[in-house]
Amino acid sequence: MRCPARLLPSLRIRGRSPSIPSLHISPAKRLLPRKEKKSMKTNTVPWFTKHKEVLRMQNGLRVAVKAVGLSVMLVCGIVASSLGQPSITMTDALAKEAEVVAVGKVTAATAQWDQTKSRIVTRVTMAVGEYLKGGAGSVITVTAPGGEVDGVGEWYSHSARFVKDEDVVVFAGRDAKGDLRIRGGAEGKISITRDDLTGKPRISDQITLDDLRTRIKTVVQEQDQK
Repeated sequence: MRCPARLLPSLRIRGRSPSIPSLHISPAKRLLPRKEKKSMKTNTVPWFTKHKEVLRMQNGLRVAVKAVGLSVMLVCGIVASSLGQPSITMTDALAKEAEVVAVGKVTAATAQWDQTKSRIVTRVTMAVGEYLKGGAGSVITVTAPGGEVDGVGEWYSHSARFVKDEDVVVFAGRDAKGDLRIRGGAEGKISITRDDLTGKPRISDQITLDDLRTRIKTVVQEQDQK
């Protein structure tokens, strides 16, 4: 029986041997409905819309970076200020606590082991020019924790450090043996600088040594009256 030609799939005969022919059947193409083809299309966003979104994200990132940078600058400024010269409130408290408040120049700073050989301390010798509270002679020696001896260093994060020939104000008190020791850690020492224009001694950009002198003497007088 011979099948009508319209019912047969398209085929091609490729002969390998005269007796066994090989058949290659071409699959019929699938025709998708128009609606299905339309649903398979990807939703594309116009390039200018994407460009606007990228610019918006970049602007938001710039604002965030600027805000973070400003916050870091403010925090660093606050930390630097807190680690530098003490505040007025701290100065008042130190003036009340200390037995001696002296203004002078560091002539020597020698680190050595203490008597127990367990800690390093620095003996600071000062030529005193003025006492704002108490008195202990024209030359005094105050002790501060930390220092370096024979390559062995021992430093504390909240301790005062001294440099030879440095002009300073120190707040000190006596221990059980009568030796003077720095009070208030790092705040117990205030460095004195000179104004570039006037040459007047200052302890900060806003406070002169005269301002500090007046403040401490006022606190000491109020303390004596109580």
